[in-house]
Amino acid sequence: MRAANESAEQEVTLPAFCVDKYEFPGTPEILPERQIAFQQARDKCAAAGKRLCTEQEWEKACKGGARNRRFPYGHQYIENACATRTENGKDRGYALTGTWHGCKTAEDVFDLAGNLREWTSTPFSQGSSFMIVKGGDGYSPGRESRCAARASVAATAAEPRTGFRCCLTIGP
Repeated sequence: MRAANESAEQEVTLPAFCVDKYEFPGTPEILPERQIAFQQARDKCAAAGKRLCTEQEWEKACKGGARNRRFPYGHQYIENACATRTENGKDRGYALTGTWHGCKTAEDVFDLAGNLREWTSTPFSQGSSFMIVKGGDGYSPGRESRCAARASVAATAAEPRTGFRCCLTIGP
């Protein structure tokens, strides 16, 4: 079941791309950069020779393409797989990248659910100054960590709950 602010399920063809295995700066077992505004995240990806992922790329990386997983690790929610709020409301805060070993895709992309919600390069609506963030965080309930879940954040906001990861287009 999708939330009111989620797009209807649709088949989308995307150009080939790579997604960072870990939240920025892309290194395992360090605290990811957070409390960063959209433009700063975009600039840091560009400085690394990459770009922010689009919402569709981020979601494809999370769902595993044709696998169409609900969560990065599978179809069923597992409370202790990722750094998200527990079912009884306990916040988990932020973790070192890649340390929640159950919180990875079959393709070994870590922390797409929980830890930090992540900027995408996709505006929430045409002409909007709000951007889409994906992935939930350590203070969000597990349902917000579904691959399809999305939220909007003002592009100028540098919130403690928000980080990012980068993508790279492959080929021409």
